Amino acid sequence: MCYWRGCPSQRLARALTPTASTSLGARMYASQTARSRQVSSLMRILIRIVYNICHYCIFKLSVNSSPLNFAGDDCMSIENGTHNLHVSKVVCGPGHGISIGSLGDDNSRAEVSGITIDSVQLYGTTNGARIKTYQGGSGYAKDITFQNMVMYDVKNPIIIDQNYCDKAKPCEAQGSAVEVSNVVFKNIRGTTITKHAIKMNCSKNVPCHGITLKNIDLKMKAGKGNTESICQNAKWRKSGLVVPQPCAATK
Repeated sequence: MCYWRGCPSQRLARALTPTASTSLGARMYASQTARSRQVSSLMRILIRIVYNICHYCIFKLSVNSSPLNFAGDDCMSIENGTHNLHVSKVVCGPGHGISIGSLGDDNSRAEVSGITIDSVQLYGTTNGARIKTYQGGSGYAKDITFQNMVMYDVKNPIIIDQNYCDKAKPCEAQGSAVEVSNVVFKNIRGTTITKHAIKMNCSKNVPCHGITLKNIDLKMKAGKGNTESICQNAKWRKSGLVVPQPCAATK
């Protein structure tokens, strides 16, 4: 087992972490695009240090900056092997939002746990807080919290998709899946450009469970109608005010 102070990457991580936590907002680059690429690359490097070298470390990444243009990619993608990761103070947009995954591609095993995403602002992203896994995979994505998020005109603010497919043709239905459990969406508010603000597309054979929705307030952009939710094979519970009202499910 490798703890933070004992990791081989200690000096490299120490050198990078102050830059991520204190200087990103102050740095000036030749253009907004160049600046965005620099931030995105640094964030991915820091995360990869954790799950490639320091598997059991508790790591905190704080990004303080004005809205970023990530050129259509995920603002942040947290992938297989990531454990005990705390990310806070991220401002991003446009792009694909913040994703756990994709996991389980090509029938592979994936393990992700102990993830906290805190204090995030998203502008015009395709997704907000997302977990995506392929059919046919195995393993788990568990103990995940998305909290204190503000979304501005986000297409899919809250989404769990255990049937994710990025192929040109529809993916073949398979029985196994990466288990998604103990996920909390808390203190999330803002606007969406589609009426389905909450989507839970979970596996029939390995349903997502232990999903908590707490203090959610997601409304249509410019008040154009009411938001709704879609749930399939999802076991959830709610706490506090939740808008839109979650669809019928059991705990």
